[in-house]
Amino acid sequence: MKIKHFGIVARDPQALKQFYSDLLETPPSFVSETSEYCEFDVDGNAKLDIEPVDVLAIEIGQESASEKRPLIRVETDDVAAVFEKATAKKMNVLAKPKEKSWREKSFHLLDPENNLIEIFQKL
Repeated sequence: MKIKHFGIVARDPQALKQFYSDLLETPPSFVSETSEYCEFDVDGNAKLDIEPVDVLAIEIGQESASEKRPLIRVETDDVAAVFEKATAKKMNVLAKPKEKSWREKSFHLLDPENNLIEIFQKL
């Protein structure tokens, strides 16, 4: 099996759409004509989906799905550059980039719905 899509259940899909457009520096690759659902191509092999909570609640019959918070790991070739852009765009950056003992450098930020994002670079 391969995970092809990673989804975020969103209370405010438009805010997340704008946030991830700014973070990834690309517009969504797909936007639904009938709901606020959208997708971002992450690396050609995976997609990040923004799923409106009301649509998902209808689909699965469980509103509590909106309370689960994922960790989204985004790999880059230049953590420092992404950090500078995120800071300049006044994103909710939690700390400066740090080198890890497992040969990665990373920093964390929160999206508008407090989903935790780790931006990392392999060293």
